[in-house]
Amino acid sequence: MASGKGINLFFMDSSYDSLMKITATQWKGLMYVVPRSKINKMISLKEVDRFGVYILLSDTQIYVGEASTLKK
Repeated sequence: MASGKGINLFFMDSSYDSLMKITATQWKGLMYVVPRSKINKMISLKEVDRFGVYILLSDTQIYVGEASTLKK
């Protein structure tokens, strides 16, 4: 029998084009979606001072990387 999973989307500035925090049930990781104009706000968060994976998007390229400290 299939079981469902849930995700939570939290728009930190109450707007769809702001910093968004994504959490999922039964997963300890965090995911942020942030426009380039709001990157400094994300970097100021205590939660990004740890290992993580990031994705950089442009109109023509996608880059996936990992960092021991996302803040750096």
